Parts: sequence; C-alpha cells; structure tokens
Amino acid sequence: MAESKSPTASNPQILIPVTAEQDARRRLRIKLKWGSAIVLTAAAAWGIYAISMRPIHAHEAYDSGVRFYQAARYEQAILSLDRAISLNASMAEAYLARGRAYEGESKHSEAIRDFSSAVALRPSDPTALLERALLYLNQKDSSQATADATRAIQLNPKLAEAYLLRGEALRESGQPGKAIEDLTRAVELQPGLGSYYQRAATYQKLGEHQRAIADFDRAIEYRPEASPAYFGRAESRRAMGDAQGARADVQAGQKLDGH
Repeated sequence: MAESKSPTASNPQILIPVTAEQDARRRLRIKLKWGSAIVLTAAAAWGIYAISMRPIHAHEAYDSGVRFYQAARYEQAILSLDRAISLNASMAEAYLARGRAYEGESKHSEAIRDFSSAVALRPSDPTALLERALLYLNQKDSSQATADATRAIQLNPKLAEAYLLRGEALRESGQPGKAIEDLTRAVELQPGLGSYYQRAATYQKLGEHQRAIADFDRAIEYRPEASPAYFGRAESRRAMGDAQGARADVQAGQKLDGH
C-alpha cells in the first residue's frame, strides 16, 4: 500500500488550517512588519531632509538669511541669522543682516542693538554706522544720526553716503547752513538724485528757491520718473510766483504717481 502523503506535500497551494486566534496574530505580525518599515522609511527620509536643510556652517545659515531678507521674508531671515550667530557669535555681517531684517519687521530697538553689535565687532567698517545713522534719522533722533555719520566720515572721508546722512540730520536738527556744506560735499563725491534732491530741500528751508530749482532740475535729469522732485520744484516755483510752472510740475508728479 502506497504511503499516504500530506495534503501540503502533494499540493503546496493548500494552506494548513489555522484557528481564528492564530490568523489574527499572523495579521498583526504583518501589520507590525509593514508599519515598522513605513516608520523607518519615513524616519530615514526625514533625517535626510533635515540634514539637507540644516545649515552645517555659519556662512550657510547667513546665506540663507540673506536670501530670505532679499525676498522680504523677514521672519525667516531672522531665524536663519539667529542660527548663524549661534554658530559664530563674532560674525559681524550676520548681525548687520539681522538688523536689516528687524528693521523690515519695524522692530527698531532690536535693529539698533544688532547694528551696534556689528559696529563693536568691526569698528573700522563704516557700514553698520551708516545703517544705524539712517535708522536714527528715521526715528527723528538727529543727534545720534549726526554722531554716527561723523564717525563714518572719520573712517572714510570720501564716503558720500555719510555726508548725505549727516546733511539730512543737520537740516532736521535746525542747522540748514551746516547741512548745505555736507550736502555739497555729497554732490561732489556722488552726484545723483539723492544728493541733489536733499540739497534742494535744504535750499528751500533757507528760502533760496532759485538754487533749489536748479538742484531739482539736476535731480530730475538723473531720475526723470522721481515724482518727489517735481513736487519739490513746484513748491519753489510757487514761492517765486511761477504759478503755471508749479501747476505743470504738480501735474507731472501726479501722472508719475498714477493719479
């Protein structure tokens, strides 16, 4: 008599019967196996992503912060520059960039603090002094703006921006005569819209409207689309009795502004 064979030996497709409890356990093991694989795969992917996104060096974090700042994403810029500074606390350019980002967020106290840190780290570089001077000027603190611009001029006597800022600060502090000296130096070093416009505005304050008109003319030559120069020139023309010229300038300025 032939030896009987197990059903599974003759037909491997036939499964050994299992109880409901055994089947449940088998299904649980399969779920756990696939679940673990998914978790491990996700963890590995996240690890790779985190490594690729995490700046390893301070300069990488700094570059990321600068890119965010240029895109006007100030909050992200500040976070990246925080990282750069935590990695290299003596990185003056990171404080300077973070100060600009804080200024973009209208956090003026934080911006001044960072500009001051940059000044302390690089006392021979006038860049942070000019940034702080401009912020002080915008905050109506003319004396501090004048002091920072003066220090910048001492570091670089040919720095047109420093004369321009100090000239504005002196005018706002009620010293237009001294302001003209600085603004004339700025015109000599770097003639352009800014220097001619600011000197024209100062001549207006002195009541010297003919000179103001001449400077507004030059400002418009450098930047024909600069509407404030037309409005400024209109004011001086009106003061000199040229109502028609003033009206034409106002219309030109409004047209440039889209009115």
